[in-house]
Amino acid sequence: MPPTGRLTPDQHEAFMTRYAPTFALGTLLCMVAAGSGIGLWDSSYLHNLPDRGAYLLTGALTLLMLFCAGQFAMIRGFRWGLWLVSPCLVGPALTAISVFGTRHAGPLQYVILTLSLLGLLVVNSKRHRAMRQRLVELRLQRAGVLPPSRVDDYPDGPPPKKPWFSIAVLVLGVVVLIGKVYLLVAR
Repeated sequence: MPPTGRLTPDQHEAFMTRYAPTFALGTLLCMVAAGSGIGLWDSSYLHNLPDRGAYLLTGALTLLMLFCAGQFAMIRGFRWGLWLVSPCLVGPALTAISVFGTRHAGPLQYVILTLSLLGLLVVNSKRHRAMRQRLVELRLQRAGVLPPSRVDDYPDGPPPKKPWFSIAVLVLGVVVLIGKVYLLVAR
């Protein structure tokens, strides 16, 4: 019997199979939109400032801290974590909208706006909301407020037959690791 508020290996596999792709997609869209939005902000608003590096670093670190703290809070089952992540999607969208009709309007602006809106759509999707609700339930089970799940109960669906997502993430991690080793050796 697992400790109170913990998932059995089968329950964990079912949870990850159901929610990990949605979480990964939301995280990826958030990071790419925020990074691209900072680049657009730099090229459109900060290009003539003498100390633009300080502003750029401050903006990037602010979004990074909000993103990391929000993701960690969301994973730990705190509802307010989403409010820390949302500026990483809303900020680039507002930056892209604010430069419409200027000389900076171009394909990058549309890409940033699309990525931001897709990220907001993923974060507001039914599956992402269900994942956040399940994480809140797990936090309350760990705290002893809710009774623990039975070992034979699968609230996230039955255990998967093939762990395709785990294998895909492992292969991607190996490819990234090989690429980093190659770049270190090639110097």
